[in-house]
Amino acid sequence: MWNRFAALLVVISLIGQGASAQNVLGQLLGLDQGVSREAAEQAELFPEAGEPEPEPSLAELIDAEKSDYPELVSASEYATRSECVQAISGIYDASLVEGIYAIPRMDFWLDRYIGEAREIYICDGSMLNAYFDHNNSIPVRWRMVRTSIDIILAEFEADD
Repeated sequence: MWNRFAALLVVISLIGQGASAQNVLGQLLGLDQGVSREAAEQAELFPEAGEPEPEPSLAELIDAEKSDYPELVSASEYATRSECVQAISGIYDASLVEGIYAIPRMDFWLDRYIGEAREIYICDGSMLNAYFDHNNSIPVRWRMVRTSIDIILAEFEADD
């Protein structure tokens, strides 16, 4: 108890002495004068890597993922978009009757799950596109690029 009290008195008396008090306090607490322990640990954990790797282009990402993209199996043209949406509604109703698990994502988008596979029906305007995914593992990017995959990959192959 007296040792702690004496150390506290020494620290208090040194605080009034400015910069030298900081040095003594740092030594008492075991801190390095040049670099804090936290900074030293961070430097060990995260060494500088130098030049970052260039990010892959969209075409390179699609080329790497295309084996997991659903395959377009059919496309049907309807007179209007509303007729296409009605066709999806009919597919949904038939799924319920057949006992197939179906999720209407939006009025123009239906997913049907058959075992480990998935059928996807999407109205692109008045065009009903049907896709098949064999492993039910679709990269998120596919939803954004599904209508332009061939164009993007053609640019990628032209660059090679």
